[in-house]
Amino acid sequence: MYRVVTAALVFAFSLSAASDCCAGWHEFWNGIKTDFRRNNCWPEPFYHTDRAAKRAPMAIMVNNGWQRQNTLSDYHFDSETNELTHSGAVKLHWIITQTPLNRRTVYVLDGLTQDTTATRVDSVQQAVAKILPDGPMPPVMRTSVIPRTTPSETVDAINRKAIASQPDPVLPKLMINGNTDQ
Repeated sequence: MYRVVTAALVFAFSLSAASDCCAGWHEFWNGIKTDFRRNNCWPEPFYHTDRAAKRAPMAIMVNNGWQRQNTLSDYHFDSETNELTHSGAVKLHWIITQTPLNRRTVYVLDGLTQDTTATRVDSVQQAVAKILPDGPMPPVMRTSVIPRTTPSETVDAINRKAIASQPDPVLPKLMINGNTDQ
């Protein structure tokens, strides 16, 4: 309502004004139209920016999670030769064949020296070439982010000890009329 009254007053004033004050008449009305349209579509232009700002941390977390998942750690390489171990080859095969296409980047954890890291990267690239002889090779990148994982041998040993420490299953004795059934 306020806008209508304001527009009517401006229009009445413009009719009574002299001809020399019409210099910015069209720009004035264009400004009113622009302001009216901005006010009526107000929240919509800002939704997209706000939504992108809310999604950005989640996208960073997803990318970091895939990097950790696709990282070959120290225990995936032989400590003497820095060549891939069997568990490293299995994990590399999984990364190359099972992960989504846009996530097939192989990360190699940096070694203690540059030579160690170079040997690891070379070993991984050779293994990738054996797995995928045709087609493009996925990128093999170095990383210094240590993934929070445990070697499979350690997990297996813990599980075996837990299973070995369990008592043998025994059925409970049945009580019938106060007597135990043998």
